[in-house]
Amino acid sequence: MERHTDNVQNLLGDAVSGVTVTVRLTDLGTLASIFSDDLASPTVKANPFTNDADGEFFFYALNDTYDIELSGPVAETRLSVELFDPANALIRGPVLVGDTAGPTDIALGEVILADVGSNAVALTLPLDPGTNVQFPPIVVQHLAGDIAANNITIDRNGELIGGVAADITLTTPNASVILTWGGSAFGWAIRNFEPEVLIDVVTGSDINLPDATLVNVLAVDVQVSGIYALDAKLLLTVPAADDFQFDFTTPGADAIDGLVNGVTNGLALFDESAAEVVLTSGSLESVDVSAIVVLAAGAGTIQMRAAKNADAGADGTFHIGSNLKLRRLDV
Repeated sequence: MERHTDNVQNLLGDAVSGVTVTVRLTDLGTLASIFSDDLASPTVKANPFTNDADGEFFFYALNDTYDIELSGPVAETRLSVELFDPANALIRGPVLVGDTAGPTDIALGEVILADVGSNAVALTLPLDPGTNVQFPPIVVQHLAGDIAANNITIDRNGELIGGVAADITLTTPNASVILTWGGSAFGWAIRNFEPEVLIDVVTGSDINLPDATLVNVLAVDVQVSGIYALDAKLLLTVPAADDFQFDFTTPGADAIDGLVNGVTNGLALFDESAAEVVLTSGSLESVDVSAIVVLAAGAGTIQMRAAKNADAGADGTFHIGSNLKLRRLDV
């Protein structure tokens, strides 16, 4: 592990004591596991803790990026403090898997390169490593083969992944995941997941919107809970006398609130937590929708639905080229 030493001073450069120090993982915002020494069985250090009489403080921690919050006589946050000890770098692998259909147990620190050309790959994470070992992260990377047909499944082995009691499945070409143990309360923290943007595009033919009944128009499958950026480009024809409505459904019925731009009344906020979003559309429109989505339920489908706002009048049309994109942010 790496030792981090720092101090707290006032504007005159005088040491300030009695300051509460809280160490958090930058990516997750959760309390970090910190230690008082770098022994084979390190001593757990309280988090938060109080700095010394001379203003100094220190802690040991695994390779990662941390935010250090100071409170009390001095209030500030020291962001993105990187700790790196070469001894805790990736120490195993790469290990090529995929020759057999049976499950493969993953060891701490392994780099798994998965070839799914012959069959799907099933991997099993280690049990709770505890706090009395120094453990590097685990990396799983799609190497070759049709991953859409032969998925890579990572079995949580009874522990949580990202705070959720669910396995994860890689389905996107070149997908990778970095897993770092975050303690039994949170489980394995996901540092990278399916790097490519998930997207669905209307192809082949336009989608008819005959009345005010919402119909499915675009859908994106997600494999894990997390924070996502949602962007949609909607190409529409709606009768001038009618309006346009849309909504989203998510695996856990999470509300999706955000911005919509391009409608007749210009840029507007939308709140889809209680009802469909109704927009004044006029005739032919290109509508942009953007939002930040917090998904709590794990794997499932984000479904976008659309319709006219009234049954009367000519049909509306959801045109070829309309698309929905989803990109994970908390990686």
